[in-house]
Amino acid sequence: MHNNSIEVDGIGTFTHEGRSHRWKAMVSVDGIGEPLELMIHGTPSGPDERQVETVRATLGHSREIIDEAAPELADLLAESELPVPADAWDAFTITGIDVPALSYDPHAAHTLVLLAHNDYPDEFWPAIDVVAGRVAEVLSGT
Repeated sequence: MHNNSIEVDGIGTFTHEGRSHRWKAMVSVDGIGEPLELMIHGTPSGPDERQVETVRATLGHSREIIDEAAPELADLLAESELPVPADAWDAFTITGIDVPALSYDPHAAHTLVLLAHNDYPDEFWPAIDVVAGRVAEVLSGT
């Protein structure tokens, strides 16, 4: 039996269509005004508990993740020969959160915080790879 929606404590209601493995929910992130789409690439019956835990860790440490990623985002801007504002976050908008299937890395569940450059949203869209509530790396996304 496949659910069309499930409730996940501390995150919200996830929905999917048909036999999809992609579960979607809208989540609020501390310091971000608009709710963001969260997509978990789980199973037809729902997200795996490790995926749910990595989302909880990401949401619970969002301020620390933002602070920790700022220098790497500034470096990425400089490497791309784009202007680097005093606060690197002034150049970006968080567009969503994606949790890859566990096959992406069988040893750890990842959360990708998806970004778009405010001036070049179709050309420059890095992501912050988060594992256990900490920044693992900033992916260039060009």
